[in-house]
Amino acid sequence: MNRLKLIGLAIFAILLTVVTAEAGSVQTTMHRIEQRYKEDYRLYPLSEDEVKKLQADKDVTSQMKLAGYYFSKEQYDKSYPIYEKCAKEGDIHALFMQGLSGLNWRGPKPRNDKERLVYVKMIEEAAPYHPVAMYLLAAIAEEGYSVKRDKQLAEKLYASAKK
Repeated sequence: MNRLKLIGLAIFAILLTVVTAEAGSVQTTMHRIEQRYKEDYRLYPLSEDEVKKLQADKDVTSQMKLAGYYFSKEQYDKSYPIYEKCAKEGDIHALFMQGLSGLNWRGPKPRNDKERLVYVKMIEEAAPYHPVAMYLLAAIAEEGYSVKRDKQLAEKLYASAKK
């Protein structure tokens, strides 16, 4: 299993330990996801040589690892464009991270709900294939974050994410 899948599974396992009613706001949920994602890069740091190799390798897997490294270093001006490029190439985790980054102001900052909805749509598109995206989408529906509040949909999404 590759490292990115392990990261996703670890994040999801941690999120499932949080009781849905105690999940808090969407911002809190996004913050928790970000922190767990960054933690892997803190536990398993990349050397300067590894970073240079990733910068030279244009393979999506290498670019995603590089984007994660930049994200963990809070160099969002470097991570966001890589996520955007990898998402255009069909990487679901990149699409999720692009949406998460945008909603959490780690990319181009949305000025209103219409612009924020673009990032919500990215999360929604990734959700059927990405349990953490599904979990975040449930929190978005539960709170009515840039979308109409829908507790029934949120319950269904939480249940699907747990499966």
